[in-house]
Amino acid sequence: MKILAAIIIGYFLGSIPFALVIGKLFFQKDIRNYGSKNLGGGNAGRVLGKKAGLAVMTLDLLKVTLAIFLTALFANDEIILILAGLSAAAGHCFPVFANFKG
Repeated sequence: MKILAAIIIGYFLGSIPFALVIGKLFFQKDIRNYGSKNLGGGNAGRVLGKKAGLAVMTLDLLKVTLAIFLTALFANDEIILILAGLSAAAGHCFPVFANFKG
């Protein structure tokens, strides 16, 4: 049960598309229509500016950190923590909130 919870927490946290959120909230742009059309920090930096790109990269790193931290609150097994981090990475690459296109 802990493994399933870690995978779900990691995936859904990883699925938050911060490049899309920052682009739409602060710049009224969907960065999927510009540059490389990716939701990554590099494309955000090119399309929205260096500060926005750095913010996206930082928030993307924090997604994995938060997934592992939250999982560590109920699981003490390193394998489960690794699964939470890997699930966050999978959620980042295939985010449910952006139609599985990261």
